[in-house]
Amino acid sequence: TLPVGLDPLTHIMLASGWTVPRRYEPGEMMSYGNFNYSVLGELVRRVTGGSLGAAAQKYLFDPLGMTHSCVALPERLRPHLIERPAGIPHGPDHPDSKISFNDPLWEGSDDGASGFYSSVADMTRFFQMLLDGGRSGETKVLSRGAVRAMTTNRVPHTPTEAMGQIHREASWGFGFAVPGGEKWKQFGGGTGSQASASHGGAGGIGGWLDFEHGIAASYVEVVTEADEFHVPMSWSANRFEDVVTSAVLG
Repeated sequence: TLPVGLDPLTHIMLASGWTVPRRYEPGEMMSYGNFNYSVLGELVRRVTGGSLGAAAQKYLFDPLGMTHSCVALPERLRPHLIERPAGIPHGPDHPDSKISFNDPLWEGSDDGASGFYSSVADMTRFFQMLLDGGRSGETKVLSRGAVRAMTTNRVPHTPTEAMGQIHREASWGFGFAVPGGEKWKQFGGGTGSQASASHGGAGGIGGWLDFEHGIAASYVEVVTEADEFHVPMSWSANRFEDVVTSAVLG
């Protein structure tokens, strides 16, 4: 039964994840899972007594002036929406797309794992805030401690199983990948510093910040090809990172 006030996709995300058995013991292996974002979204709803979208609007989008960002898509932003053509990953009529990103279920979702709608300008404002230690001008959005926790390795010496491969060190902060001792295929450019952090979204969205070089940047691409492990083969964010960093370094 759908709980009162909860959209169908958010209910599906939460209900389908509660009973999934743990694959590894704590500390044995990091396994990236979007269900964690679903749980965090539910925690925000319970603490605030409202929706995840309302909390994001109040505490993040409004203070940062992110006027083209939202959780559930409102009608005012629909003209700006980029839709995926049929037959590509996460688009309609693709064998691996159980629910297309074009589906109204996604557009109305309040689930943390469904992601946010945003623009390149808004995403860059968010990353610039992190680069500035949690502040946007005179406005404090996050504490420096929160930014540090988000962008430093929280699982040191812990391997990970990701995208069909075993990596000897996961190297993740809270929601952000940070440089470790191993380069991952197609993720992270080759010219950035060790003092950097990034987050890539499904379908070709990416953003990163480099504390050493003072860079905050975002990248948006409609991915047209993915391998059997859903790795975006056509994604070029790592090359974009190298171009931007090289330009800054001169």
